[in-house]
Amino acid sequence: MNFEDSMILDKMPQAIEIEKALLGTALTDENAAVRIIDELSINELYIDKHKYIYQSINDLFEKGTTVDMLTVSDDLRNKQKIEAIGGVYYLTEVTAEALISSSQLTHYILIVKQKHLQRELITLSQRNIQAAKSEADIFDVYDQSLEQHGRILDGQTQDKNINIKQVVTQVYEDILNGKKTKGLTTGINAIDQNFYGLRSKKLYIVAARPGMGKTALALQLALNVAGQNHSVGIISLEMDSDEITRRIVSNLSQTELSQVELNEVQPAKLDDVTKAVDEIALMPIHFKEMASNLIRIRATAKRWKIQKNLKCLIIDYLQLMDGSKDGNREQEISSISRGLKRLAMELDIPVICLSQLSRNVENRGGLKIPMLSDLRESGAIEQDADGVVFLWRPEYYDMEEVPQGMFVPEPQGVKNFLGLRIAKNRGGRIGDFSCKFFGATQKITNLQSIGQSPTNEPVKDLPF
Repeated sequence: MNFEDSMILDKMPQAIEIEKALLGTALTDENAAVRIIDELSINELYIDKHKYIYQSINDLFEKGTTVDMLTVSDDLRNKQKIEAIGGVYYLTEVTAEALISSSQLTHYILIVKQKHLQRELITLSQRNIQAAKSEADIFDVYDQSLEQHGRILDGQTQDKNINIKQVVTQVYEDILNGKKTKGLTTGINAIDQNFYGLRSKKLYIVAARPGMGKTALALQLALNVAGQNHSVGIISLEMDSDEITRRIVSNLSQTELSQVELNEVQPAKLDDVTKAVDEIALMPIHFKEMASNLIRIRATAKRWKIQKNLKCLIIDYLQLMDGSKDGNREQEISSISRGLKRLAMELDIPVICLSQLSRNVENRGGLKIPMLSDLRESGAIEQDADGVVFLWRPEYYDMEEVPQGMFVPEPQGVKNFLGLRIAKNRGGRIGDFSCKFFGATQKITNLQSIGQSPTNEPVKDLPF
């Protein structure tokens, strides 16, 4: 390494020796090369000669040519880059740094990515300092800074271009192997049996009027999914992490929420609360408060995806999110819903977003059961969502029984009854389904009653 190189390396965070080890592994192990190429981009390497070598490895791989020290050196000669990397001697030195274990490979790739992010953030911070010192509108500078931070993380989560041959080959292999395609199991029959669980790349909207149990359902889903050791992110614009956690403790311990909120738990319930707290402490649930801007939400979710292996994202709720500044709220909501759908696609996870309904529901006669036209402020929500679930509680409307033929085969009492209307299900069934909602503990379970189908088949298809 010459003096000029050493001067460069001292300026920014870097992991040169680890980069060499990864390149050496790619040159000596074809299976490892596939993983490295899939997970590490050229721009994430620090020095140019490593980028030249890695570009050559990528190009040879794309052509289906054997990747080793000889083919790479020949390719670099043809590109007139062999001297720029320090000659064949440096390739020999790189090859000698090859890794051994798969666990090392994963860890080293992460280190290189982290150093790249450090460099990107340092560069961006320097630009922001200069912009903040200028005469520019500070709010514009702030918004641009958030957007640029989001773009830095984009490169960590976006997939590479793929062709139909790759996709159809994988689909065929999955069919032959009988690979299960269900999403995350939620423990709620209406979702597991009709949406086939919470599926990756899907946007689910859970909508209702206030007081129907939207947040309770979202937290029940989070609790059930995280209980299977799947990482869940909760971004709440309405409640802080303390309030959310108390609801989860109430749910899991079956202790009245009022006792947990006021720190007045009865002695007989303390053991249950203790067990619940110990169990919750081990769950991979992550919170972010007041990330009302889509840019901040994307940045948070992408960080969780990289660091926490995020499997599901819950946002509470859509109408509290900030959009553009053009003053047209319908267009803002449309932009937000499209952004959430793109986020689900980018991160390859299900995104659940809660949504308020318009007052049209309350003004309507009859049973006041929501429909798609009740989604507030934008029809784009319906368009962008892969699934829309409405919640309906007859007890809220002082009804005496659930009518026959909508959510249940036979009339029944309204106490603790929660109706789930699946109004949109891209590629699946729609209909009316039922659960139980225990408001005192915020717990939602499957309905077990006389006449209830064990498979939770829809009692009646929707009339629209």
